[in-house]
Amino acid sequence: MVSIYKRANLSVALFCFVFLRRKYLNLVTNHKIAINLESEKYKIRFENGTYPSENCATEELKIAKDGADGLQKRIISSFCSIIVCSIVAITAGLFTQTINFGFNLSCNKLFAFVGTFLVSWATIMVLGGELDTWGGETLHELLCPFVFKVLFIPGAFLLLTSIVI
Repeated sequence: MVSIYKRANLSVALFCFVFLRRKYLNLVTNHKIAINLESEKYKIRFENGTYPSENCATEELKIAKDGADGLQKRIISSFCSIIVCSIVAITAGLFTQTINFGFNLSCNKLFAFVGTFLVSWATIMVLGGELDTWGGETLHELLCPFVFKVLFIPGAFLLLTSIVI
């Protein structure tokens, strides 16, 4: 019997997480069932038609929603933390008159600021809290380091570019 359940692609999962929440929850549920089907016990139950049951799918959907909500909370709270830090830094610059409203923003300063923002956001997101874990295989556990890389790598690139130019 061919299984319709597959592990999720992280790029597709991230896109769905950001733009298509319902599709993301379905991806998480299918991902979790695909992991379970790697076990002989569940594979036999699947072939017998007893897995996944309607109750199981509903329960997995609730777990998926909780995991997505936790990941979203981490992303938003870390973003807000870095926004506050940025506002404080800009305010300090205005107060000390090292920046003003008439200044010309150079490309390397813009790259450095945006790069630092992205690197800081990614770092706070990953180090700022704990995710519920089920052996590191649930989709929100896999997606968190992927989001870290999506934010950190361009941030590091912009920081390094600001030094060179």
